[in-house]
Amino acid sequence: MSLRIVLKPGEQLYIGSARVSVDSPSQTRLIIEGELPVVRERDYLAVEKANSTARKLYLVLQLAYLNSDFGSQRDEYFRLAGMLMSEKPAASSYIVAINSRLGEQKLYAALKEARALVQSDEGQTSSEADSPQWDGL
Repeated sequence: MSLRIVLKPGEQLYIGSARVSVDSPSQTRLIIEGELPVVRERDYLAVEKANSTARKLYLVLQLAYLNSDFGSQRDEYFRLAGMLMSEKPAASSYIVAINSRLGEQKLYAALKEARALVQSDEGQTSSEADSPQWDGL
């Protein structure tokens, strides 16, 4: 199955450890064949923007997903998950959902759950988070 993505001029896409940028005055259509980890620019969290425990947890999962290697991030993930549950007990339901996805070895699904955690932590409603105006993390 192929992934079809339309990128706007100047938009970026992360495929594994590579960043793809559109250097065109018009939209660009990409067709990606194969099983590669892909994160759109609007969902990508730069290291310097990981300024809360929830965002740091998202960053750890993003790194694990893009490198297809949760093992290298495992200890840091569980350290941050423990901190987050201590700081904000309401985050526990998100952590349980993330852990469930990790147990199924579904890193992208875990990353989506972590996005919901960040949005909840920052007080965004689901309608704000899913709107086209939401500019990512």
